[in-house]
Amino acid sequence: MEIRYLKESEKQKTRILWEEAFFEDSDSFQDYYFSYKVKENQILAGEESGKIVSMLHRNPYLLTVGKDREGNPRLWRSDYLVGVATALNRRGRGCMRKLLVQCLEDMYREDMPFCFLMPADERIYLPFDFTYIFRQPFWKLRDSGQLKKEKVTKESYKDVAGWMNAWLETQYEVFAKRDERYLDGLVKELESEAGNLYLLKTQTNTRDEMVGLYAEWGLEKREQRLLYTAETYRVLEKAEPAIMGRIVALSRFVEAIRLKDSIETEEAVFYLHVQDKLLKKNEGPWLWHINHTSSWLEPTHRREKVDTLCEIDLPIQELTAWLMGYAVPSSLCSQAEKQIRCLQGVFLDEIV
Repeated sequence: MEIRYLKESEKQKTRILWEEAFFEDSDSFQDYYFSYKVKENQILAGEESGKIVSMLHRNPYLLTVGKDREGNPRLWRSDYLVGVATALNRRGRGCMRKLLVQCLEDMYREDMPFCFLMPADERIYLPFDFTYIFRQPFWKLRDSGQLKKEKVTKESYKDVAGWMNAWLETQYEVFAKRDERYLDGLVKELESEAGNLYLLKTQTNTRDEMVGLYAEWGLEKREQRLLYTAETYRVLEKAEPAIMGRIVALSRFVEAIRLKDSIETEEAVFYLHVQDKLLKKNEGPWLWHINHTSSWLEPTHRREKVDTLCEIDLPIQELTAWLMGYAVPSSLCSQAEKQIRCLQGVFLDEIV
Protein backbone atom coordinates (compact mmCIF):
# COMPACT_ATOMS: atom_id res chain seq x y z
CA MET A 1 0.00 0.00 0.00
CA GLU A 2 1.32 3.43 -0.99
CA ILE A 3 0.72 6.18 1.57
CA ARG A 4 0.61 9.82 0.55
CA TYR A 5 -1.23 13.12 1.06
CA LEU A 6 -3.80 13.79 -1.61
CA LYS A 7 -3.67 16.83 -3.84
CA GLU A 8 -6.58 19.28 -3.69
CA SER A 9 -7.88 17.92 -6.98
CA GLU A 10 -7.95 14.38 -5.55
CA LYS A 11 -9.74 14.93 -2.24
CA GLN A 12 -13.23 14.34 -3.61
CA LYS A 13 -12.22 10.77 -4.46
CA THR A 14 -12.40 9.89 -0.75
CA ARG A 15 -16.16 10.46 -0.68
CA ILE A 16 -16.77 6.92 -1.98
CA LEU A 17 -14.94 5.49 1.03
CA TRP A 18 -16.65 7.98 3.36
CA GLU A 19 -20.09 6.86 2.13
CA GLU A 20 -19.12 3.22 2.74
CA ALA A 21 -17.63 3.76 6.20
CA PHE A 22 -19.99 6.46 7.52
CA PHE A 23 -23.21 5.41 5.86
CA GLU A 24 -25.24 6.97 8.68
CA ASP A 25 -24.22 10.47 7.52
CA SER A 26 -26.85 12.14 5.38
CA ASP A 27 -26.14 13.14 1.79
CA SER A 28 -26.60 16.77 2.78
CA PHE A 29 -24.05 16.52 5.59
CA GLN A 30 -21.56 14.90 3.24
CA ASP A 31 -22.22 17.64 0.70
CA TYR A 32 -21.34 20.18 3.38
CA TYR A 33 -18.21 18.30 4.42
CA PHE A 34 -16.83 17.75 0.94
CA SER A 35 -17.62 21.26 -0.25
CA TYR A 36 -16.43 23.10 2.85
CA LYS A 37 -14.21 21.21 5.28
CA VAL A 38 -11.91 19.54 2.76
CA LYS A 39 -10.88 22.95 1.42
CA GLU A 40 -8.66 23.48 4.46
CA ASN A 41 -7.64 19.99 5.55
CA GLN A 42 -5.04 17.39 4.66
CA ILE A 43 -6.06 13.88 3.68
CA LEU A 44 -3.59 11.07 4.17
CA ALA A 45 -4.57 8.14 1.99
CA GLY A 46 -3.50 4.58 1.38
CA GLU A 47 -3.69 3.42 -2.22
CA GLU A 48 -3.56 0.03 -3.89
CA SER A 49 -3.46 -0.13 -7.70
CA GLY A 50 -4.43 3.54 -7.81
CA LYS A 51 -7.53 3.04 -5.65
CA ILE A 52 -7.98 4.69 -2.24
CA VAL A 53 -8.49 1.88 0.27
CA SER A 54 -7.77 3.74 3.52
CA MET A 55 -7.87 7.37 4.65
CA LEU A 56 -7.35 9.78 7.51
CA HIS A 57 -8.47 13.42 7.43
CA ARG A 58 -6.47 16.04 9.35
CA ASN A 59 -8.85 18.92 10.02
CA PRO A 60 -6.96 21.91 11.46
CA TYR A 61 -8.22 24.00 14.38
CA LEU A 62 -6.71 27.00 16.11
CA LEU A 63 -7.00 26.30 19.81
CA THR A 64 -6.75 28.59 22.79
CA VAL A 65 -4.60 26.81 25.38
CA GLY A 66 -4.33 28.87 28.55
CA LYS A 67 -2.21 32.04 28.67
CA ASP A 68 1.34 32.69 27.54
CA ARG A 69 4.13 34.42 29.51
CA GLU A 70 2.65 37.85 28.75
CA GLY A 71 -0.83 36.81 29.88
CA ASN A 72 -2.25 36.64 26.35
CA PRO A 73 -4.20 33.62 25.07
CA ARG A 74 -1.79 30.93 23.88
CA LEU A 75 -2.80 29.79 20.40
CA TRP A 76 -1.88 26.38 19.03
CA ARG A 77 -2.73 24.75 15.73
CA SER A 78 -4.06 21.26 16.49
CA ASP A 79 -5.45 18.67 14.11
CA TYR A 80 -8.79 17.00 14.67
CA LEU A 81 -8.50 13.52 13.13
CA VAL A 82 -11.71 12.51 11.39
CA GLY A 83 -12.76 10.21 8.58
CA VAL A 84 -10.39 7.46 9.71
CA ALA A 85 -11.56 4.52 7.65
CA THR A 86 -10.55 1.49 5.59
CA ALA A 87 -12.50 -0.19 2.82
CA LEU A 88 -14.45 -3.23 4.00
CA ASN A 89 -12.47 -5.63 1.80
CA ARG A 90 -9.13 -4.31 3.10
CA ARG A 91 -9.77 -4.36 6.84
CA GLY A 92 -7.61 -6.42 9.14
CA ARG A 93 -4.44 -5.82 7.11
CA GLY A 94 -2.94 -3.01 9.20
CA CYS A 95 -3.89 -0.18 6.81
CA MET A 96 -5.23 2.09 9.54
CA ARG A 97 -2.19 1.49 11.73
CA LYS A 98 0.14 2.56 8.94
CA LEU A 99 -1.82 5.78 8.40
CA LEU A 100 -2.02 6.66 12.09
CA VAL A 101 1.69 6.04 12.66
CA GLN A 102 2.59 8.11 9.59
CA CYS A 103 0.24 10.88 10.71
CA LEU A 104 1.73 11.02 14.23
CA GLU A 105 5.26 11.12 12.85
CA ASP A 106 4.32 13.94 10.46
CA MET A 107 2.67 15.99 13.20
CA TYR A 108 5.71 15.50 15.43
CA ARG A 109 7.94 16.89 12.66
CA GLU A 110 5.54 19.83 12.41
CA ASP A 111 6.01 20.44 16.16
CA MET A 112 2.29 20.05 16.87
CA PRO A 113 1.68 19.88 20.64
CA PHE A 114 -1.24 17.45 20.52
CA CYS A 115 -4.06 16.12 18.35
CA PHE A 116 -7.57 14.91 19.12
CA LEU A 117 -10.43 12.81 17.73
CA MET A 118 -13.93 11.54 18.45
CA PRO A 119 -13.75 7.74 18.57
CA ALA A 120 -16.42 5.50 17.12
CA ASP A 121 -14.81 2.85 19.34
CA GLU A 122 -12.13 3.79 21.85
CA ARG A 123 -10.49 0.38 21.47
CA ILE A 124 -9.31 1.36 18.01
CA TYR A 125 -7.17 4.20 19.36
CA LEU A 126 -5.91 2.88 22.68
CA PRO A 127 -3.00 1.02 20.98
CA PHE A 128 -1.86 4.40 19.62
CA ASP A 129 -1.84 5.89 23.13
CA PHE A 130 -4.91 8.09 22.74
CA THR A 131 -6.86 8.72 25.92
CA TYR A 132 -10.00 10.60 26.84
CA ILE A 133 -9.46 14.29 27.54
CA PHE A 134 -13.00 15.73 27.38
CA ARG A 135 -16.36 14.78 28.82
CA GLN A 136 -19.21 16.17 26.73
CA PRO A 137 -21.74 17.97 28.95
CA PHE A 138 -25.41 17.68 28.04
CA TRP A 139 -27.33 20.71 29.21
CA LYS A 140 -31.04 21.26 29.16
CA LEU A 141 -32.53 24.69 28.74
CA ARG A 142 -34.66 25.55 31.75
CA ASP A 143 -38.30 26.26 31.06
CA SER A 144 -38.18 30.03 31.11
CA GLY A 145 -40.74 32.27 29.53
CA GLN A 146 -38.38 35.24 29.72
CA LEU A 147 -36.01 33.88 27.04
CA LYS A 148 -36.59 34.26 23.33
CA LYS A 149 -34.69 32.81 20.37
CA GLU A 150 -33.41 34.90 17.50
CA LYS A 151 -31.73 33.33 14.49
CA VAL A 152 -28.06 34.26 14.07
CA THR A 153 -27.37 36.22 10.89
CA LYS A 154 -24.15 36.45 8.89
CA GLU A 155 -23.81 40.12 9.83
CA SER A 156 -23.56 39.14 13.49
CA TYR A 157 -20.88 36.43 13.13
CA LYS A 158 -18.06 38.61 14.47
CA ASP A 159 -20.00 39.67 17.57
CA VAL A 160 -21.29 36.15 18.20
CA ALA A 161 -17.78 34.70 17.91
CA GLY A 162 -16.54 37.26 20.43
CA TRP A 163 -19.32 36.34 22.83
CA MET A 164 -18.53 32.63 22.47
CA ASN A 165 -14.82 33.16 23.20
CA ALA A 166 -15.61 35.28 26.26
CA TRP A 167 -18.10 32.69 27.54
CA LEU A 168 -15.65 29.83 27.05
CA GLU A 169 -12.77 31.71 28.71
CA THR A 170 -14.73 31.98 31.95
CA GLN A 171 -14.88 28.18 32.28
CA TYR A 172 -12.23 26.51 30.13
CA GLU A 173 -8.57 26.81 29.17
CA VAL A 174 -8.60 24.65 26.04
CA PHE A 175 -11.10 25.31 23.27
CA ALA A 176 -11.29 26.12 19.57
CA LYS A 177 -10.98 29.85 18.96
CA ARG A 178 -14.14 31.23 17.44
CA ASP A 179 -14.05 33.75 14.59
CA GLU A 180 -16.19 34.61 11.57
CA ARG A 181 -14.81 31.66 9.61
CA TYR A 182 -15.66 29.29 12.48
CA LEU A 183 -19.21 30.67 12.70
CA ASP A 184 -19.70 30.35 8.96
CA GLY A 185 -18.69 26.70 9.09
CA LEU A 186 -20.84 25.99 12.15
CA VAL A 187 -23.94 27.49 10.54
CA LYS A 188 -23.35 25.58 7.30
CA GLU A 189 -22.88 22.38 9.29
CA LEU A 190 -26.16 22.94 11.12
CA GLU A 191 -27.99 23.79 7.92
CA SER A 192 -26.83 20.53 6.34
CA GLU A 193 -29.11 18.78 8.86
CA ALA A 194 -31.94 21.35 8.74
CA GLY A 195 -30.56 23.06 11.83
CA ASN A 196 -30.14 26.64 12.97
CA LEU A 197 -28.09 28.67 15.45
CA TYR A 198 -30.05 31.00 17.70
CA LEU A 199 -29.26 33.84 20.05
CA LEU A 200 -30.89 33.48 23.45
CA LYS A 201 -32.10 36.83 24.69
CA THR A 202 -33.80 38.18 27.76
CA GLN A 203 -35.57 41.49 28.00
CA THR A 204 -34.22 44.11 30.37
CA ASN A 205 -35.82 47.42 31.21
CA THR A 206 -34.69 49.09 27.98
CA ARG A 207 -33.51 46.42 25.53
CA ASP A 208 -33.00 42.73 24.75
CA GLU A 209 -29.78 41.33 26.21
CA MET A 210 -27.98 38.33 24.74
CA VAL A 211 -27.48 35.65 27.39
CA GLY A 212 -26.59 32.60 25.33
CA LEU A 213 -26.61 30.52 22.16
CA TYR A 214 -28.69 27.52 21.23
CA ALA A 215 -28.60 25.20 18.23
CA GLU A 216 -30.57 22.17 17.14
CA TRP A 217 -30.42 19.96 14.07
CA GLY A 218 -31.43 16.58 12.68
CA LEU A 219 -33.27 15.45 9.56
CA GLU A 220 -35.09 12.52 11.11
CA LYS A 221 -34.78 13.25 14.80
CA ARG A 222 -34.29 16.74 16.19
CA GLU A 223 -31.38 17.03 18.63
CA GLN A 224 -29.79 19.82 20.57
CA ARG A 225 -26.39 20.57 19.05
CA LEU A 226 -25.19 23.13 21.59
CA LEU A 227 -26.33 25.27 24.49
CA TYR A 228 -24.03 28.00 25.75
CA THR A 229 -25.50 30.08 28.54
CA ALA A 230 -25.28 30.83 32.25
CA GLU A 231 -26.25 28.35 34.96
CA THR A 232 -29.34 30.47 35.53
CA TYR A 233 -30.82 29.26 32.26
CA ARG A 234 -29.56 25.67 32.04
CA VAL A 235 -29.28 22.46 34.01
CA LEU A 236 -26.67 19.73 33.51
CA GLU A 237 -28.28 16.39 32.73
CA LYS A 238 -25.14 14.29 32.24
CA ALA A 239 -21.55 14.32 30.97
CA GLU A 240 -20.02 11.51 28.93
CA PRO A 241 -16.49 10.78 27.64
CA ALA A 242 -16.43 12.15 24.10
CA ILE A 243 -13.03 13.31 22.81
CA MET A 244 -9.73 11.44 22.96
CA GLY A 245 -6.37 13.16 22.55
CA ARG A 246 -2.67 12.46 22.46
CA ILE A 247 0.42 14.54 23.15
CA VAL A 248 2.49 14.64 19.97
CA ALA A 249 5.44 17.01 20.45
CA LEU A 250 6.02 16.78 24.20
CA SER A 251 8.58 19.62 24.33
CA ARG A 252 6.00 21.99 22.83
CA PHE A 253 3.14 20.74 24.93
CA VAL A 254 4.79 21.37 28.29
CA GLU A 255 5.06 25.07 27.47
CA ALA A 256 1.44 25.30 28.67
CA ILE A 257 2.18 23.69 32.05
CA ARG A 258 3.28 25.73 35.07
CA LEU A 259 3.49 25.72 38.84
CA LYS A 260 0.38 26.18 40.93
CA ASP A 261 -0.16 29.69 42.25
CA SER A 262 0.10 28.43 45.83
CA ILE A 263 3.71 27.27 45.33
CA GLU A 264 6.15 29.91 46.57
CA THR A 265 9.34 28.60 44.96
CA GLU A 266 10.23 30.29 41.68
CA GLU A 267 11.16 27.06 39.89
CA ALA A 268 10.83 23.34 40.49
CA VAL A 269 12.74 20.61 38.67
CA PHE A 270 11.51 17.06 38.16
CA TYR A 271 13.05 13.99 36.61
CA LEU A 272 10.75 12.95 33.78
CA HIS A 273 10.82 9.73 31.84
CA VAL A 274 8.05 9.08 29.32
CA GLN A 275 7.21 5.79 27.64
CA ASP A 276 6.14 6.46 24.06
CA LYS A 277 6.47 3.44 21.78
CA LEU A 278 5.40 5.37 18.67
CA LEU A 279 7.24 8.69 19.09
CA LYS A 280 10.53 7.69 20.65
CA LYS A 281 11.89 11.25 20.78
CA ASN A 282 9.37 12.01 23.54
CA GLU A 283 10.91 9.44 25.86
CA GLY A 284 13.76 11.40 27.42
CA PRO A 285 14.97 11.14 30.11
CA TRP A 286 14.40 14.83 30.84
CA LEU A 287 14.92 17.40 33.51
CA TRP A 288 11.58 19.14 33.60
CA HIS A 289 11.95 22.78 34.65
CA ILE A 290 8.70 24.42 35.75
CA ASN A 291 8.08 28.00 36.86
CA HIS A 292 4.97 30.12 37.33
CA THR A 293 4.50 30.99 33.65
CA SER A 294 5.65 27.95 31.68
CA SER A 295 7.95 24.91 31.63
CA TRP A 296 10.59 23.32 29.42
CA LEU A 297 12.50 20.08 29.03
CA GLU A 298 16.27 19.64 29.28
CA PRO A 299 17.72 16.37 27.96
CA THR A 300 19.79 14.51 30.54
CA HIS A 301 21.72 11.24 30.57
CA ARG A 302 23.32 11.58 34.00
CA ARG A 303 20.96 9.84 36.38
CA GLU A 304 23.12 10.66 39.43
CA LYS A 305 22.50 14.35 38.74
CA VAL A 306 18.81 13.95 39.60
CA ASP A 307 18.83 11.44 42.45
CA THR A 308 17.24 13.94 44.84
CA LEU A 309 14.47 14.98 42.45
CA CYS A 310 10.93 13.71 42.41
CA GLU A 311 10.64 11.18 39.58
CA ILE A 312 7.75 11.11 37.13
CA ASP A 313 7.73 7.93 35.08
CA LEU A 314 4.60 7.60 32.94
CA PRO A 315 3.39 6.25 29.61
CA ILE A 316 2.44 9.05 27.20
CA GLN A 317 -1.22 8.05 27.51
CA GLU A 318 -1.32 8.70 31.27
CA LEU A 319 0.77 11.84 30.91
CA THR A 320 -1.72 13.20 28.37
CA ALA A 321 -4.74 12.51 30.58
CA TRP A 322 -3.03 14.12 33.58
CA LEU A 323 -1.70 17.25 31.89
CA MET A 324 -5.03 17.81 30.13
CA GLY A 325 -6.68 17.79 33.54
CA TYR A 326 -8.73 14.64 32.92
CA ALA A 327 -7.27 12.04 35.32
CA VAL A 328 -4.41 11.87 37.85
CA PRO A 329 -2.18 8.77 37.45
CA SER A 330 -2.14 6.51 40.50
CA SER A 331 1.66 6.26 40.35
CA LEU A 332 2.27 10.02 40.30
CA CYS A 333 4.56 11.24 43.06
CA SER A 334 2.80 13.45 45.61
CA GLN A 335 5.24 16.33 45.10
CA ALA A 336 4.36 16.56 41.41
CA GLU A 337 0.64 16.43 42.09
CA LYS A 338 0.98 19.12 44.75
CA GLN A 339 3.09 21.54 42.73
CA ILE A 340 2.28 21.16 39.02
CA ARG A 341 -0.67 23.01 37.57
CA CYS A 342 -2.19 21.07 34.68
CA LEU A 343 -4.55 22.55 32.13
CA GLN A 344 -7.88 23.28 33.74
CA GLY A 345 -10.91 22.77 31.57
CA VAL A 346 -11.02 21.24 28.09
CA PHE A 347 -14.01 21.96 25.83
CA LEU A 348 -13.92 20.40 22.37
CA ASP A 349 -17.47 19.92 21.08
CA GLU A 350 -16.74 20.07 17.35
CA ILE A 351 -18.20 17.32 15.15
CA VAL A 352 -15.73 17.36 12.27
